Amino acid sequence: MCSFAGGPEDRYPSLHEQQILENQRWHDRRAQRVEAHAQRVAAHLRRHARGNHNPDITQGKRRATWCVELKQRFESLTAAGRFVGRPPSNILQAIYSRNRCGSYHWEYFDPARHVASDGRHGCGEEAVAVHSVA
Repeated sequence: MCSFAGGPEDRYPSLHEQQILENQRWHDRRAQRVEAHAQRVAAHLRRHARGNHNPDITQGKRRATWCVELKQRFESLTAAGRFVGRPPSNILQAIYSRNRCGSYHWEYFDPARHVASDGRHGCGEEAVAVHSVA
């Protein structure tokens, strides 16, 4: 009969302890896989992002808008929306439906028609006399 003559640290792990060690290794490998996946997703999103996610950046489609009541020019729908505290899409709807948004009427800016309340064109140019034909 052969007996194992060692201390508790020299003994073989029991089946339960082996299962615990295996579960710990599995969790460690899973954490590594999850971290690697998160890094791959972040890299993918950086590569395929649609820009800087800066709301002030457009693709050259910015059109100036005009507030009829205030006789004020805004550089874009976004600027006008920020002024009244509404989304730019509401300003666009007001332009097309000729309704109000934020208690103001809105139009696309036309330098030939729109003159600011101080006598200047809304875009900051010198005033040009506008005569009505009646």
